[in-house]
Amino acid sequence: MKKILYILIITAFTFAACTKTEETLLPITESKIIVFDYSKIDAISQSGATISSRLVSLNQENVQEYGVLISRFESGQYGKEEQITLGKGIKIGPLSYSFAPKGGLKSSDRYTIGFYIQTDKGFYRSASVLIRWNNISVEPADMKAVRTGDKITINGNFDGVDESYLIRNSNYQSIIPYEISSDKKKLTYEVPKTNLPHGSTLEFYLQNISSNGPNNGFPDYESYALPRVKIAATIDPIILNNIYFITPIILTGQNLPDRYQEATDLFLIVNGIKVKYQNPLNLNEIAGLKGNTFKIGYHNGINEVIFPNAVQLILPNGADMIFNKSVVHPKTSLQVSGMRFNQLFYNSPFTVQFGEQAASQGQLNYDESILVQVPDVNNGSYAVSINSPYYDKIISKNKIEVRKLILNQIETKTAYVGDQIKINGTFLDGIEYGLSLNDIDLYDKKVNNGTMSFKIPDQKEGKANIKIYYYGTHEQVYGEGNLSFTIEKSMISSVSPLQAYPGDLITVKGKGLKHAEQVFLGGHYVQIVNRTDESFQFLAPSNFMQAKGRVTININEGVIQSDDYIEIR
Repeated sequence: MKKILYILIITAFTFAACTKTEETLLPITESKIIVFDYSKIDAISQSGATISSRLVSLNQENVQEYGVLISRFESGQYGKEEQITLGKGIKIGPLSYSFAPKGGLKSSDRYTIGFYIQTDKGFYRSASVLIRWNNISVEPADMKAVRTGDKITINGNFDGVDESYLIRNSNYQSIIPYEISSDKKKLTYEVPKTNLPHGSTLEFYLQNISSNGPNNGFPDYESYALPRVKIAATIDPIILNNIYFITPIILTGQNLPDRYQEATDLFLIVNGIKVKYQNPLNLNEIAGLKGNTFKIGYHNGINEVIFPNAVQLILPNGADMIFNKSVVHPKTSLQVSGMRFNQLFYNSPFTVQFGEQAASQGQLNYDESILVQVPDVNNGSYAVSINSPYYDKIISKNKIEVRKLILNQIETKTAYVGDQIKINGTFLDGIEYGLSLNDIDLYDKKVNNGTMSFKIPDQKEGKANIKIYYYGTHEQVYGEGNLSFTIEKSMISSVSPLQAYPGDLITVKGKGLKHAEQVFLGGHYVQIVNRTDESFQFLAPSNFMQAKGRVTININEGVIQSDDYIEIR
């Protein structure tokens, strides 16, 4: 029984403990380890040194304090670390500490210094940096822009620099030769070739790689940060000579920005016009550019360079212009080909002239032609010229004849419906014209040898006014001259036979009968079976109730009737 009671008590405590744990569970949060960046010496002199590091990440822990750990090398080994607190308030970012030992630094002194952070959960420390005074100091300097191959001169005290010291490039760890002035106050080295794009920061370090001696058995790395520089691009001279206006110019050089990088202080210069760096360089995208010879250069934030050789555009030749028509009416379209218009004029302003009068520029086609609207000029032959800010005036060798549409004469003064009418004028073969007869349009009339023909449609007798037009680029253009004629009333000249049996063919002849539709014999409607321009036939009706009847036709908004009677037997 006691054993069972003990188990129940233990179970109850376990259950209570589990219940309490579930009530106090905290949400899971992402945790990052506390990380320091590399440590380095920013400045060193006989009085002391300034070291720095960078706190990369800071976990959500309660910081109790942070500071530096200093150890001095004595009797062949490093002594106990001295812990110096710098407070509690620390943030992600740069850390700095000025180390100034009493009495300054002596040439035999060596120290290691690093940063630490103490939290409620742990102790974290950065890598240590070696402090050793070898009568070497570097004066701080502002960052400046440099090019590959430029000489950099650093002021300071370099009396302690010997052959064991190297200059390294932080990005590529290349070893860079250097020179020290005779008074040991200046150090000079050359900016090495790198793949860094324009505007990138490059850091250099003066480092000593040597052994501490036989007592410790591992090397020291003494490092002095040299002033940082900003890389500036250089562009190679352009070797292209004759190119089309649309030809992209590919730029080469050192430290050029990539295609997605916007360089704020790198500019291209074309004939004195400064534009943002672009690669390739497209001349047709530069506003305000004129001429066909271009001096090109650049400005990289340091200096301005203009290349000695100019780029020359390929020049168009007006004798190459080909026209799809030799004679045109005003206000129509003319296609001009024969030159590489897209390469010569793409995305550029240009105007077209007929003689001295401007013509509206139409479409620049991808089939290497342009569509030009012929201006409303007088009759004559005109050279076509193109004006562009990049070329001298381009004038065609061949000329275009411009011919206004003038209606000269009509062959007849009177006619009947269905008659053929011929009109003479300054027509152009191959063009479709529109004709308006008493404001009724007859479309798509063609001409032959300068003459237009048409048949008179069903019209009321009387005066008929003629207007003829062609289809211009944006409108209908009417010809000059007023033509008219008289439409005579249709007439029946004869009917035969005058005696017929039901089913016999009866022939009606006359003038203007082409559009006769409503035909009656003695008031009885008859069906036309055969028709010509001046006659028609119908079958004698079988149910004709009268002995005789005249032919009556409703035509041209009037009525005509035969003189003779027809007898149906």
